[in-house]
Amino acid sequence: MEVPSSMAEDLCDLLASFFDTDASSQALAVVEALSCQPEHRYEIARSNAMGGILSILDFQMDDDDDDDDDDGFLLQIALSILRNLSSTNHIDHPDELIPKLVPLLEETTLSTHCILILKNLCERASGRKSVAETEGCISSVALLLEAEDRKAQEHAVSVLHSLCCHRANYREMVMKEGVIPGLVHVSVNGNRRAKATASEVLRVLKNEFSRSGEISGGGGGGTEGRDEKNVDNGSIVRMKESGPSKTQGLFCNIFCRPTGMAAVKKKKKKKKN
Repeated sequence: MEVPSSMAEDLCDLLASFFDTDASSQALAVVEALSCQPEHRYEIARSNAMGGILSILDFQMDDDDDDDDDDGFLLQIALSILRNLSSTNHIDHPDELIPKLVPLLEETTLSTHCILILKNLCERASGRKSVAETEGCISSVALLLEAEDRKAQEHAVSVLHSLCCHRANYREMVMKEGVIPGLVHVSVNGNRRAKATASEVLRVLKNEFSRSGEISGGGGGGTEGRDEKNVDNGSIVRMKESGPSKTQGLFCNIFCRPTGMAAVKKKKKKKKN
C-alpha cells in the first residue's frame, strides 16, 4: 500500500474512528499494513490510532469471554502493529503500554508477540525502566523461560539480559524473582542464541552476587549511572558461546525462591479455578 507520508497521519486518524464499529477489523488491517512500512510508523504513533489500539488491549483485559474469535483477531492485529512500531523505537510512552502487556504474557497464543514488544522496548532506557517498575512484569517474563516456544524463550532471555547489563538495581530485582533455574534451563535446552544469552546473564548475575555477597535492598546506588554510561548502543556485552558450567550449581542452590515463575504459575492456577 503506497500512501504519501504527508497523508499517513490523517488516514490513521480516519481509520481510528472505525475501531469501535463493525468495520474495526478492516480498519485495523489497513493500519497494520501501513505499520509494515518504516516510513509510516512515526505518523501512526502520532495519530489517534495509537489510543484506539491501547483501548483494544484494555478491552481484552476486561473481557472474560475467551471464545470471542473476532475480539481475539483484533487483539492479534493490535499487537502486530505495536510489534512493528516498537521495532523502530516509535513507542514514546512504554509506561502506558507495558502494564497492558503483562496479563497477555500468560496467554500462549499472544505471549510471543508481547515478549518481542518488550524486547524491543528494552533497547531504550525508558523501556527498561518501565519493565523493571511494572508490577509482575519481570516475573511474567521469567515464566517464559520454561515456555515450549523457543522464540518466546529467546526473547524473554533478551529482556532479562537488557535489564541485568544496564543497572545494578535491575540485577537485584531479577535475582529476587528466582530466575536462575529458568536461565540454567535455557542455557542447556534453548536455541543457540538463547543459550548464549542465558549463559551471559548467568555470568553477569554471578559477578553481581560475588560483589555483593547477598541480595540487599539497597539498589544500585552510585553504580546505576555508571552502568548506563558503559553501554555501547545496546550491544551490552559480548556474548560467549560457552555453556553455563559452574554457574548451574551455584545459582540453583541459592536462588530457588518461588517468587518468580512458580508464583506466576500459582496465580494462573487460581484464576482458572
